[in-house]
Amino acid sequence: MTGDIVWPLAKANIVARLTGNNVLLEQASTVSVAERMKDYQVVAMIIVMGPKLKPIQDQIQMEVKSLMSPYFRPSTARKMNSDSSHGPSRPPLFASCSLFGEEAGIVVRLLSTTTKAVYSFLRHHLASLEQFLGAPPYRNR
Repeated sequence: MTGDIVWPLAKANIVARLTGNNVLLEQASTVSVAERMKDYQVVAMIIVMGPKLKPIQDQIQMEVKSLMSPYFRPSTARKMNSDSSHGPSRPPLFASCSLFGEEAGIVVRLLSTTTKAVYSFLRHHLASLEQFLGAPPYRNR
């Protein structure tokens, strides 16, 4: 890891009541949370909601599918799970998304090895909010 702070958590509970999402990471009797998470120490969840944001939601959904599809093909998944150095390496960022609610809404879940990877993902995908906010959400200062 490059400069990220790692907290030795025994339990983490992330709840998004709006969507009914719940992520619970809890210390097992013999395997720690850190051991189960491997190098993936950053967990994030964002919600993009509202009919005006439907184009942004569609773009995120399409790009997440494109980004993650190579890692969920059966032959690739087997190679990832093997300890062989010949198989593909794990990506620095995993992303998933799902639609919810009657109004246009999407929840995006991120798991990463660094905060920088999550920041880059959010900066890229939320740049379209500038038209609603009047400035980019991640403008350089």
